[in-house]
Amino acid sequence: MELLEKKNYFIQLFDLYGSILTKNQIEYFKYYFEEDLTLNEIAILNGKTKSASFDAIDKICKYLENYEEKIGMLKYKVKKNELVEKYLETKNEKLLEELKEL
Repeated sequence: MELLEKKNYFIQLFDLYGSILTKNQIEYFKYYFEEDLTLNEIAILNGKTKSASFDAIDKICKYLENYEEKIGMLKYKVKKNELVEKYLETKNEKLLEELKEL
């Protein structure tokens, strides 16, 4: 997965599962992924080391991936959107049945 794809993936996961994270985790995530701060900048803002900032971001990403693995909301959302797009292009009624089965 390319860097930009990976970033977008984690932002999508955050949109779905971010409310499960702690206030501190949300802050770290937003600094790194939304404000595009470096690990060093995040460390300075939080009075931590660069290594601690890396560990925090890594842990948050693992949490988000774990939530997705267990709950699967992003996978469901992607599949649903694909079926809707295909239906709109083809008007194939069979695709509506697949949507109902999701």
